[in-house]
Amino acid sequence: MLESNLKDVFDEFQREAVDAIVQHYSNKKNGRYLLVIPTGGGKTWTTVKAINQLYEKQVLSAAEDRVLWITHRIELENQAKVTFEKYAGQVQEGGTSYDSLILYEHDLKKIRKRVTEPSISLVVIDEAHHSKASSYQPIFLNTSVGVLGLTATPSRHDGRALDFEKECYSIGFPDLITKRIILDPIWEPIETKHIDRATDLDDVDKEKLNNKERNSRIIKVLHERSKKYNKVVIYVGTEKHVKDLYQLIKSSPLASVYPAINWILGGPSNNSRDLDRETFIEEEKSQKRSILINVEVLTEGYDDPTIDTVVIACPVRSTLKLMQAVGRAVRRHGDKKAYVVEVEDDLPNIGYRFTNRWLYSDISDTLEPVVIDQTYFDNRTFTHALELIYNSPDTWVEEIDRLYPTYDEDERYSLVLFRVYLGDTRQKHLPVLLSSKNRLSFKQRFDYLSERLAHQSDVFKRNADWAFSRATWRTIGLTDNDKNRNHVWDAMKFSGQCIANSPKKATARIQELKPWITFVSFRFRALELKPDLLEFMEEMTNKDLLLEDIKRKNFERGSNLIKLPLPLGGFKGLIVNQSTFIKVKSILTGMEELRRIVDGGDYLDAFYQYFASSDFPIELRYKECLPIIVREHIDYFREL
Repeated sequence: MLESNLKDVFDEFQREAVDAIVQHYSNKKNGRYLLVIPTGGGKTWTTVKAINQLYEKQVLSAAEDRVLWITHRIELENQAKVTFEKYAGQVQEGGTSYDSLILYEHDLKKIRKRVTEPSISLVVIDEAHHSKASSYQPIFLNTSVGVLGLTATPSRHDGRALDFEKECYSIGFPDLITKRIILDPIWEPIETKHIDRATDLDDVDKEKLNNKERNSRIIKVLHERSKKYNKVVIYVGTEKHVKDLYQLIKSSPLASVYPAINWILGGPSNNSRDLDRETFIEEEKSQKRSILINVEVLTEGYDDPTIDTVVIACPVRSTLKLMQAVGRAVRRHGDKKAYVVEVEDDLPNIGYRFTNRWLYSDISDTLEPVVIDQTYFDNRTFTHALELIYNSPDTWVEEIDRLYPTYDEDERYSLVLFRVYLGDTRQKHLPVLLSSKNRLSFKQRFDYLSERLAHQSDVFKRNADWAFSRATWRTIGLTDNDKNRNHVWDAMKFSGQCIANSPKKATARIQELKPWITFVSFRFRALELKPDLLEFMEEMTNKDLLLEDIKRKNFERGSNLIKLPLPLGGFKGLIVNQSTFIKVKSILTGMEELRRIVDGGDYLDAFYQYFASSDFPIELRYKECLPIIVREHIDYFREL
């Protein structure tokens, strides 16, 4: 994809996100929803578009309703203000910008008072995963306001959940990479002395990483790769390490390769140039080749698309923090590549995050289940999506074990599949179908065990009995027998062994059969069709089938819907790709010209001669339709 097409791709997926936000708040103005877009996907820009749409569609009243935008850092607040200003500058003549209706607060102590202001109708929590749940509790206690949480990495720092009802829209790293919105990072480790991530290191322990051998190795490798690493951000564990490594790099051969070498720590002017924070950051962004060293300062609210390399020089147990750091490099900019340099060889599996989306509000993803997303828009398409999963070789479920809910358009469905190894090459899955009836009960038990199994802490049989006891078996949603219960327990144990610190804890066969757990999310997507398109389709004999294809987007990008008048009345609709449509249009243009030349005479013979010399792009049985389009001047196509 050329860079010039990037804006179109952004607009396409952001339009889906905006539509989802508007739809959810149109249905429930005081709903509590999450918008999940990874770093580089433009969640701030998406939210600004959505808020303007909420005012445009009068879900929010410009006369009465205000939006309170809450952040935990001034940089995030400034970023939101700048984005609203940019959007206002792009509003077409005659349009309206609602940036003056947005209020901001980055002082968490003032939240309790601000959220009770009568004019506040919607609260946006930027980086909703960050602060302690208690800091935001006053917002959720006010049931008269809607809440929209924004996050790229929806796992809480304090391990507690906020009262969001569900994700109104979520897109994962794999989708952003496939759409070429962000870069697929290239992993290039640096081998050093092994540090076990199972131990939480405090500042004293992290200073052990600040040693001559290790620092020299980092500098040596960076110098060897300096031709491809242009703009480097290094994450270390302590403030002392930041300054020591800075001095070593300044006195190394790297100083002649990188014109700018600096460090930054927390605080208004705590950086190598003693500049105020905002000025320092803006100057860093303007550098073409640089090295910038920090602890955890440059994880959120620092958007510099020219960064192409992040160096993780301190073991981090938090996958969330690791993903935030990696996110600095994956933004697209020109023809750059993104490099992730791991100085340790035992970090959390962030590669999993780039092949699966976050689960957050569903179940814990500590055991790294594979994630599958399925969309539907009615009972029939939901059942079809469910059957696709049950019948797929990778997720096959025996007919006796298949679960089918009583369909409810307002319900949120998901499916957890546990692999059962039957010997040889045979395997099946046991399903748990989640809805509002059993989601919380299942989540509590599944999440409890996931954390302990993943870190191989002592898990006794009583833990399994509590999580999957006979008494609670029916509430969880599986067949009530001990054999199935043991199968589920085995699948969870094997998952934990596969991702535990020591590969010896999982046999080769157990590793080979991964994934042991699969999570399937079913997403209702009622696509709004334009009234003009519905009117255009009104007399089509195959209207219902076409609507299904259009809603599910079962067509190539750039396709058109053409309307063919049938000789005996009515119309047939066809979805044709761009190249086919161009040929149809060319034939009709030629026929129009023939009719003009004949000027009222018998032009049918000329038509058929023209047909004979043309490469007819659609089924021959529709040949008789085209003369009718020309004769009756029928409006025959709509672009999809």
